[in-house]
Amino acid sequence: MPAAGLAAALADLLLPDPGTLSYLSWLYYLYLPAITCLLLPYLVVLFLYFSLLWLQLWKWRHRLAESYQYSIWRGAIHTALGFWAAFGRLWHGYEVSGLHRLPSNGPALLIVYHGVFPLDVYFLVARLVLETDRQPFIVADNFLWKVPGFALLLRVMNVTPGTVETCADALRQGRVVIIMPGGLREALFADPFYSIEWSRRTGFARVAISAGAPIYPVFTTNIREGIFCFRPGLGLLRRLYERTRLPLVITLGYFPVKLRTFIDRPLLPGPGETPTKLARRTQERMRRLIDSKQRLPGSVICGLLMRLPALERWLSPAPAPPAAH
Repeated sequence: MPAAGLAAALADLLLPDPGTLSYLSWLYYLYLPAITCLLLPYLVVLFLYFSLLWLQLWKWRHRLAESYQYSIWRGAIHTALGFWAAFGRLWHGYEVSGLHRLPSNGPALLIVYHGVFPLDVYFLVARLVLETDRQPFIVADNFLWKVPGFALLLRVMNVTPGTVETCADALRQGRVVIIMPGGLREALFADPFYSIEWSRRTGFARVAISAGAPIYPVFTTNIREGIFCFRPGLGLLRRLYERTRLPLVITLGYFPVKLRTFIDRPLLPGPGETPTKLARRTQERMRRLIDSKQRLPGSVICGLLMRLPALERWLSPAPAPPAAH
């Protein structure tokens, strides 16, 4: 009977002769259809994201072509930055508000709030280079040069440990300089209310005063939610960091939360203003920027929901009233 023949064939497939097929091979053939059904949807999504990545890069084709005509290395750098810009747009819906505030020529000192892993700086630099063709001068912690394999990336992104004098010289040459005064302390140990951990650092203020350059506070919403630090025991790890400078913390996640960078209006050094006073004014401006743009305390769930434009408007804090002068 046909039914009996079909049953016999299925029996031969699912219950093979132990002498001709190993047990592991039998398991492979048994679960292959289920595994294929589970993986195919993810492969389709992966293909869609690859297509979107390619299309995002295609948007920059004219800029990339000009870069390759200038030099192969410049073209390679701009291509890498194109990948960063596309990745930020796809994974985080990354956007920048206030890029028009930066001068097309002339100095600009960007003071950036430091997230656990400051991917927003990579995304911002990519947009800055691809849209304005201005390669910023980025100051970062010496710790990065000790991470294996990071040297080439730091070179591509024009990252340097920097000093007050080298940063001031870059500004005098009309360049954009990016400094994150909070450093690793702010990255690892700031609280869910986005505390500012600048301590008594005034180096960036001395840079601005020396070069006579405007300061632009920069903050990215949800930058502590994409990757965050496991908080139990964080106080003990902070005391260890203060003694040894070892960033021994446990980080969790890489969630596709909404990231939007806000560039605030410029802050000019006053006549005869001291670095301490200018640093305090900048910190106060940064605090107001955070309070007006970030939902506090930070929440991964809210960050994910903000990927939807309607929910982003609903979950964002109400605009703060203008500060009295």
